[in-house]
Amino acid sequence: MSYDGNFESHLRPSQVFLADEHEFVNDVLTAIEDRVSAARYVRVCRSRGDRWQAVTFSDLVESLVEDIDAYTRAEKEFRVEMSAYQGRRKRFKRWAVLWNVLTLGIYGEFAKPPEKPQAPTTPFILGEEAHLRAGVNRLVKKRYLRVTSSGGTTRFCAEPSLLAIARPIPLRRERRGKRTRVRW
Repeated sequence: MSYDGNFESHLRPSQVFLADEHEFVNDVLTAIEDRVSAARYVRVCRSRGDRWQAVTFSDLVESLVEDIDAYTRAEKEFRVEMSAYQGRRKRFKRWAVLWNVLTLGIYGEFAKPPEKPQAPTTPFILGEEAHLRAGVNRLVKKRYLRVTSSGGTTRFCAEPSLLAIARPIPLRRERRGKRTRVRW
């Protein structure tokens, strides 16, 4: 399949299902680097107008750095909130029972500790651009991405084969008993 620049009949980047926003979900790509590199490509296309387009490797690395910065900021905010919570907990420890009685038990709902930010589940999200480069190279070799150069800049374009293996976002989730079933 050749790239003609027209993906109107396929999914838009916002319609592609990504697990935890960091991993491309399908049964074909087996290496974690491949799935994360494909997801990174989809996320860059989403952020640039929700259309498939050519992106440079530096765009992919910039997206990785933004995720690292966002996670670092969230971790710092969590540490500040947790230290404030620990201070309040020490001050009100002896009065906690009285506060629970006076507020009819809802004090415990307000005095819960802050939730820790969700860390990305991919093993190399916090640093290694070499894994990202290896994943992109493998996607090019498998012909899921195509390399184009213009003006001395190397760009990567999605091939229709990448879009053919992409899963759309689930339409609905059904709850039956203890199991949740996803309808595609």
